[in-house]
Amino acid sequence: MNTTSLYIKNMVCNRCIKVVNEEISKLGFAVEDIELGRVKVTGNLNEREISQIDSILRSNGFEIIEDNNSRIINQLKTRVIELIHYDPEMTGHINISQYLAVRSDTVILSEQAFLTSSRHHA
Repeated sequence: MNTTSLYIKNMVCNRCIKVVNEEISKLGFAVEDIELGRVKVTGNLNEREISQIDSILRSNGFEIIEDNNSRIINQLKTRVIELIHYDPEMTGHINISQYLAVRSDTVILSEQAFLTSSRHHA
C-alpha cells in the first residue's frame, strides 16, 4: 500500500511522537511509521487531508514542513537532537558529519548533494 511522508517541525522528544501519533490517528488516518520530524501515513493523502492534519498539528505546536530546504534543515536538527539527548555517550566519540550522513534519509542526502552541486555550477 502507498504511504505519504509528512515532515513535521518542532518534534523534539518522545512525547512529541506520542502526541503526533495520537492526533493523526484521531482523525482516522493510519500511522505506518513515526520518528522525530517525520511521520508516514498509509495512503496517498490529498491536499484537503494534509491541510486537516496540519491544522490539528498546529493546534499542538507542530506544523508540516513543505519546503525541501526546510525539510533538510529540520532533519539535520532532529539528528543532532537524537545524538545529544538519546545517545550522549557517542557525542564525544563520533564525527558529527559522519553521524549525520549515516542517520539522514537517502532523499535528504541526494537533495543535499543536488543543492551543493547546483551552487557550484551557478
